[in-house]
Amino acid sequence: LAKWAATYLLSEDEKMPRRIREAFTQNETTAAQVMDVVVRLLGTIFVKWMGEAKVQEQVCKCLLPALVQGKLRRAALMKNAAWTEFLSYYVQNFDALAGVLRGDLHRSLIKFAIKVASRPMEEQVIKQYIQGVTDPLLKRMHALGNAMAAGGAKANVSANVSMQQVEFVLEGLRGATRGFTGIGLAFLLEVFVGIQPTLLKLLHLQDKSARMIYLILKLTAEVIESLIGDLNATNFPGIMNFVYEILRVYKGQNMGQVSLQKSKALKDEEEEEKYKNIRALLKLLSAITEKDMVDFGDGGAQQVDVATATFIGLEMVVPLLSTQLLSFPKLSQQYFNLIGHMCEVYPERVCHLPKDLFRMFVETLKFGVECDEFQNAGSSLEAI
Repeated sequence: LAKWAATYLLSEDEKMPRRIREAFTQNETTAAQVMDVVVRLLGTIFVKWMGEAKVQEQVCKCLLPALVQGKLRRAALMKNAAWTEFLSYYVQNFDALAGVLRGDLHRSLIKFAIKVASRPMEEQVIKQYIQGVTDPLLKRMHALGNAMAAGGAKANVSANVSMQQVEFVLEGLRGATRGFTGIGLAFLLEVFVGIQPTLLKLLHLQDKSARMIYLILKLTAEVIESLIGDLNATNFPGIMNFVYEILRVYKGQNMGQVSLQKSKALKDEEEEEKYKNIRALLKLLSAITEKDMVDFGDGGAQQVDVATATFIGLEMVVPLLSTQLLSFPKLSQQYFNLIGHMCEVYPERVCHLPKDLFRMFVETLKFGVECDEFQNAGSSLEAI
């Protein structure tokens, strides 16, 4: 059904056979009826088979993405009563969904639900739509902030806050971040600035939770990646201050320390989460390097020194790495890509790293050059 809808329903392909275009694109009544049937089927499956992860994957990762491809389908969805009912079900049953819908499926659901609202729709319509979709997420974040502010002792707050729901909300925010485009990015910036204090409190509250810091690192990196082209001298310093604070908290918690003696190949779930944290931190550092040393204004305007933040992060990452960790291709690729950029753009800063840190830095390059894996060796040589 997903393949059929992506191919024939409200197709924008001019090479599509004339009869199909006449039936499912040019005939607005028929196209609207077919869209209504598909959306109602999507909603019915989503509700009736809530506990079946494989079925939910087909809904959130196959059928829904197919329905938001193309301007014609998105415009039809916005007018479709069944789609409005589906979103209303999501909003009204948010707390129940938090207990049964997998985080990655929630992320995918929100991402594609947000993508429905895009040009050439009117700006006010888009704003109202995305505010409606994200409303349950933002309400829970606001309630979480209030609970942590009034909770007193850490033990009391932990007892009154459902971390399962918090993770569900963070996954939804990650999905929304990936879905925002155009005028939605301004809304994203406003939302992210508003939830920063709550995220920092959450980091301090969950100072032993590798999963929580992973989600916050990933969310921050994805927000910066989405907004990187729209940040300016007014809003970028605030984002960088938040990144500084995250890095400081991360360093204090030392969440990335991994002992492979405890669990070979990172089979232990806790160790795997810590490994993922290092990858998330590398992703965050890579995201902010896209701005490099940016002058956002005229001669007297403030400059934002991204390099300083990146090197602070680098000072945290390097001591946490080991030759065993660098044997994992995805992590090593992220690391060597990052240091390759740093060596190319800021060679003097690299050479002036503290002695002990520089020694460890060189050891990682030495490992990469001597590694048997071609990808690691190539990445290390590129960095050098």
